[in-house]
Amino acid sequence: MILPLIIICLFAGATIMTHVLVCTGIALARRKERRLNNRELPENETVTIVIPAKDEENTLPELIKHLENQSFQDFSVVFVNDRSADATDVIMEDYRRRIPDRVTILRLTENSGTFNPKQYALSRGIEAARGSILLFTDADCTLPPDWARNMVKPFAEKDTGMVFGAVITKKTGKYLSRFQTFDHCFRYYYTAGVAGLNLPSGGFGNNLAIRKTVLEAIGGYDSIEETATEDAALIAAVRKRTGCRILALTEPGITVRPEPLDTMRNMARQELRWSSGAFFSKDPGARWGYAAVMIFLAGGLFVLPFIPLWPPLLLVSAATFASMLSIALTGAISSRMPFFSYWLLLVPNILFASLLYTFVNILCLFKVPIEWKGKKLEWKK
Repeated sequence: MILPLIIICLFAGATIMTHVLVCTGIALARRKERRLNNRELPENETVTIVIPAKDEENTLPELIKHLENQSFQDFSVVFVNDRSADATDVIMEDYRRRIPDRVTILRLTENSGTFNPKQYALSRGIEAARGSILLFTDADCTLPPDWARNMVKPFAEKDTGMVFGAVITKKTGKYLSRFQTFDHCFRYYYTAGVAGLNLPSGGFGNNLAIRKTVLEAIGGYDSIEETATEDAALIAAVRKRTGCRILALTEPGITVRPEPLDTMRNMARQELRWSSGAFFSKDPGARWGYAAVMIFLAGGLFVLPFIPLWPPLLLVSAATFASMLSIALTGAISSRMPFFSYWLLLVPNILFASLLYTFVNILCLFKVPIEWKGKKLEWKK
């Protein structure tokens, strides 16, 4: 029985040490960010915000209101209307009429993105953008008043090529919405921790900024692989092909808030898209790093039924729970998450996340079709 016990101790130890490293990375990312807080805005730079949209008539007006309320207004906007069948175009046009020199609308009548239609829409928007710094968000998001200013400020340092920030869903009274708030925060701080260790491999594309020269250096946006997670592929390409710095930002004044998904089915589809992009990424660092973390998290769940038969297995589950708790707490403190909607549900959310992530990753292994915005993204051969 000595050898199995040694294996269990090694597995539990590896789980904990991996998450100690991630938490260290989060601390390093925050230290880098604080150093930039007092910097002035970069000089001789122009800014364009690229926003793809498909059937977003219910959410786009609020985003536009938040754009109008930004403390930094020296930016242009490129909307990409991706074949919307509702009033999305009318809303865009109304905003353009108010500031015609600053707003461009691209209207796609077809989308040849064979795998990820959003990736194609973004590529067309980037082509039309005239800024030297490009910011990205989605039409269902709300933005803090200093979002644009805080996203642009890190580019005052010339070696900064890319930054990304937290994306945490809006809160409603429903448990599903509250879980998504936890899930987005939890996932983001894994990516922030890895970026803090100078190994960025993922992030949320609806809260991201990049120098246009960096995009050109990697061969343009069209040069990245077609994938279900175009944002992670872009970050990996920038890391591998350039020597520029990629920063993860954690201040609440940068956090973008999208609408939560309304059903468990839609949430599972989104989780499947995210997980498949990591599991089958062409970037070995992203692929193996994600697989290792998911093995650690799933291990604690799989051994639960066997703990009564062999109590030392409790060490695996305890290590998994403690590791997930460390990321959740670090993220909550960094993003100043509210007590009632986040902290009180922390333990049930961690337990549910363990079940959900394990289930979704099993679906990934069987290459269950990914559905996004009504379109099935077929697995490439």
